[in-house]
Amino acid sequence: MPSSLLLTPAYKTVLSSFHLFPLHAPITLFGLNAPHGKFALENSRLNLNGKLAWFSMEIVSPSMALYTLYTSLKASSTSLSPPTLLLLVLYLIHYANRSTISVLRSEGMADSHIAPWLAAVGFNSANGFLLGRYLSMNPTGPDAFSNPIYWAGVTLWVVGWAGNVAHDEILLSLRRRSRLLSSFPSSVSSTNDSSKKSKPLPASSNSITIPSANPAQPFRTYFIPDGGLFRFVSFPHYLCEIIEWTGFALACSSPIIVASTLTAEGFFQPGLVSAGGWRLLTPAWVFVINEIAALVPRALAGHTWYKEKFGKRMPKGRKAIVPFLL
Repeated sequence: MPSSLLLTPAYKTVLSSFHLFPLHAPITLFGLNAPHGKFALENSRLNLNGKLAWFSMEIVSPSMALYTLYTSLKASSTSLSPPTLLLLVLYLIHYANRSTISVLRSEGMADSHIAPWLAAVGFNSANGFLLGRYLSMNPTGPDAFSNPIYWAGVTLWVVGWAGNVAHDEILLSLRRRSRLLSSFPSSVSSTNDSSKKSKPLPASSNSITIPSANPAQPFRTYFIPDGGLFRFVSFPHYLCEIIEWTGFALACSSPIIVASTLTAEGFFQPGLVSAGGWRLLTPAWVFVINEIAALVPRALAGHTWYKEKFGKRMPKGRKAIVPFLL
């Protein structure tokens, strides 16, 4: 059970507020695309460097989680149980790859408008605070290593994380190829005929080349990703990330799930209700729901973009994020 010292009004307020995040999904579903990535506003004065923006907004989550975890453990004079410590390591592995390794390995990232950057910093700050405080309560208990549901959750996390990394690697490879094709024109204007414009090198039947407002890269080449789950969906890395955090939440809730005989009790934060009297989900499960609310609309918008740009070249039957369904 959580220490009453850790169930502070601030924790309750942030957790209650975080439950409201999915309300943005209907707005996002009906045409409001965050201006970054494929939907970046190339000429906006409010744009931020893509790599710097990505690193700075993603590093917030583990930084906040570690700070909150440290101060919470110190205040309650407790330490992490080995099962909870393992979950912390998994969490940090994800964000080490997401915030730093992927940025260092990427040759370039599209600029990001300051609006989604600010939203991401706010989201990651709240999420890091909540998960840091939640893990300090040792939700797994000391005996989770003998709990099959705990290991089922850890296994699900590993499968999701591996799938996320593998499909991101496919996208990184395509971005490298895109920069190569977009940076070298097939014909250079002669000094005697300045009216001729350079054209991009031909790519392939599964690619398109679009003019760019960036003088350093006058063309952008996009590909239809292939391989792995890309055969079934346009955004398998999103699907794998949802699977990953579902496994994490399942492992966190494993003692309660077993004790309550697989009822919904494991989804709720013990000892807390909202100001309106409704029970609050644990931060781990709220994170899963918020990931779904954020990633599903983004996947649907991106899938529509692919279909509009590539038309009949898009593989028949490919869905946005859930194979055969969505």
